[in-house]
Amino acid sequence: MGDLAAAQDVLPADPDRRPRGRGRATGTLDRAPLGMRAPRPLIGRYVRIVVEAELEPPS
Repeated sequence: MGDLAAAQDVLPADPDRRPRGRGRATGTLDRAPLGMRAPRPLIGRYVRIVVEAELEPPS
């Protein structure tokens, strides 16, 4: 849970602007993924990846 707590620093404070879905911290962003530009404040910080989870109701 420490990783997720560190990721909270990066998210917007306004809950309406936060991404929907379940989030998990995947580690530090040392460099941007291929073809993407990383904002300077995110370099070397924990970032949160949003994972959309479709849950089926129990049968």
